[in-house]
Amino acid sequence: MKFANTAELGNFISKQNLFGGFVGLQEIYQGGSSYNFKVMTYVNGQNSTYFLKLLKNYNEYNSLKKIISLVYPDSLITIPTEKFQKYYLLALKFIDGHKLRYHDCNKTVIKNLLIDYQKITHTKFPENLVKPQVENIYEAESITQYLNHNKHWTWYLINRYFWKKFFQQLQLPDWPQQVIHGDLTANNILIDKNKQPHLLDFGRLRYGYICEDIVELVCQLSGFRGLFGNLKRFKKLYGSINELFPEINKQMWLYGVQSFYLIIISRHIRNKGKRLNIRKNICLLIKLMNYTRLYRFLQKQD
Repeated sequence: MKFANTAELGNFISKQNLFGGFVGLQEIYQGGSSYNFKVMTYVNGQNSTYFLKLLKNYNEYNSLKKIISLVYPDSLITIPTEKFQKYYLLALKFIDGHKLRYHDCNKTVIKNLLIDYQKITHTKFPENLVKPQVENIYEAESITQYLNHNKHWTWYLINRYFWKKFFQQLQLPDWPQQVIHGDLTANNILIDKNKQPHLLDFGRLRYGYICEDIVELVCQLSGFRGLFGNLKRFKKLYGSINELFPEINKQMWLYGVQSFYLIIISRHIRNKGKRLNIRKNICLLIKLMNYTRLYRFLQKQD
């Protein structure tokens, strides 16, 4: 995506009078398919802030607007004009906070996060707003074909010392599917000044299993997206979630971990720059060694 600049957007907001008492604009971050801003206003002696999201794709903009209106009906802000150049403008109440970190995760935060998460899993969405389930068996078969046909020594090592055993352990759940967030990472969870978590970014809403979301978040917070995961952190978060959310049993945790590593390998293979880079392939091999640590820990649990 290529965006003109913040000054142009600020001038547009001011001239169109989209927000009363507009003072300024601050770019927060750029997502995969959107730009995100903090809008500052001053009306009747009071400062107010809003969250402004710029989306290029109209279907994504429309779907996101409907999803937010269903899950958080009081969050959307109505603005007179919704398009700037080729971007669609979506305004929400601004949440002043920081991205979720491991050190934020006490039992109260986890409990409130699970309550907020269940708003998604318990909401009835129209079929066209929810993406289909990711079929892990097809992902696994595709990876198997790639590894069998790639004779490079790094992929040979991954295939021989990790993948064959992993493929044998891979479970195919027969649990009922339901709507899940689909991208429950620490980057998509804000903690406000009152230590209350807030979910963001519903662009990957899909059918699946709750354990996929929960385990992905726990693995990330425990450092398993990197080279050296912290098993102590994983154990602590595992215990807290089991206490608060007993619906996720041992088999679900195992499937969630397998799904987490399956996605890591799949994304690596799809990215040509990564899969042809020897250093990154070796880093992937080190990451995959952490799977054995998690698998052994979960197997020992009652």
